[in-house]
Amino acid sequence: MTILKNLRKPYFAMFLSFLMLFISCKQYDSELNEIEQSFDYKVFNTYKNTNHLDAIINKINTSNKDRSNLSVLETNKLILSTVNDELDTGLYLPESLLSMSVDMEANDIYEIALTNNWLDIKDVELTKNFANDAETIGFDLAVENYQNKVLALNLSSKEFAKKNIFINAVKALDYENPKLFTVNNNTQARGWYRCALATIALAATTAALASCITIVACGLAVLLQVNAVYGFADQCLS
Repeated sequence: MTILKNLRKPYFAMFLSFLMLFISCKQYDSELNEIEQSFDYKVFNTYKNTNHLDAIINKINTSNKDRSNLSVLETNKLILSTVNDELDTGLYLPESLLSMSVDMEANDIYEIALTNNWLDIKDVELTKNFANDAETIGFDLAVENYQNKVLALNLSSKEFAKKNIFINAVKALDYENPKLFTVNNNTQARGWYRCALATIALAATTAALASCITIVACGLAVLLQVNAVYGFADQCLS
């Protein structure tokens, strides 16, 4: 009996060591996830401290005096190539996305995104809720609500990064166009808000396709693409 007890002791000690290691690793993973699941505005802050958007718009206007002859696809492809040249990046977006514009209805953009599996139903619901909040309770509270909802989902690092880029993108839009998300119950103003809704939908779709997890330049390219597309949306700006 004493022999059996002595044999068991090393195994029991090994079991305890393994259990402690397992618990420690789980705690570390939990702490790591908490660090990863934190919204940051590094890309937006980089965007604010540069004049890339002005440079891109000037280059496009200089090289194409008459943009009226360009289709939406041609304009957006030109914007994308100019963004990539400006930043020396390789952001790729499919032509089916580049064929869309902020002159479209937001629901049409979501429908195309769902059909192509760029967004899922939950993504669309989150984005629509953000758009509704921005219109009814203001941009800052909309951002706060969106972030809280996303954090509660415990997404993968890849999926969370897309949501983080989206928030950086809409903050850049708000920075360039302070009245874009202004709360206004006037009927005419709410009709104009259609462009804001479409811009939000397009920003969410672009962010979802960009796959920018750690590279700031990639995220910056997304912000510039979204802002330049809105900047050249003549019907929304008129």
